[in-house]
Amino acid sequence: MPPLIAEAVGLEVRAFLRAKPKKKPRAQKPAPPPEPPLRRLIPVSQTEAAARLQEIAGLDRRQLRGCEKDVFLRGWFALFYLFPGLHPDNALDHGDPTSLWSEDQLPLPGLDDFAANRFARSGWPVSLELLGHEAWRRYEGGQLKEEEFYCSEAQMAGLSGLS
Repeated sequence: MPPLIAEAVGLEVRAFLRAKPKKKPRAQKPAPPPEPPLRRLIPVSQTEAAARLQEIAGLDRRQLRGCEKDVFLRGWFALFYLFPGLHPDNALDHGDPTSLWSEDQLPLPGLDDFAANRFARSGWPVSLELLGHEAWRRYEGGQLKEEEFYCSEAQMAGLSGLS
């Protein structure tokens, strides 16, 4: 390479290296919508809670996995609104034998199918075992936050709705 060409190339390379890089304006990602307050997903009456629970309790495993988070949480919160004595930790640990509860032990008329046949140790309704497994899968997978999984607000609302 002739010396004058080499000098010109060198000067351009040096100018390029010394130049401040032009920043491209970043495409602003739209801010995600704020998480809805959990309160809007909590039922306000036993009737509403029963309807929500019946809606989600009829789903099979595949349908439960595919349902939207809000739909799932409405049913999950309805469960603990209606049965505030249950605990999510017991959803997987029932013990083997089941017990049939007498009608005077059933907490809610009209929900006999959910309440009558429960696991003896956990008190968890047998017909809702699949719902408990799905909640655990979502919680352990990071799809449910701790306050959503343990849903104490729904339990408290259920306790005040029963009094």
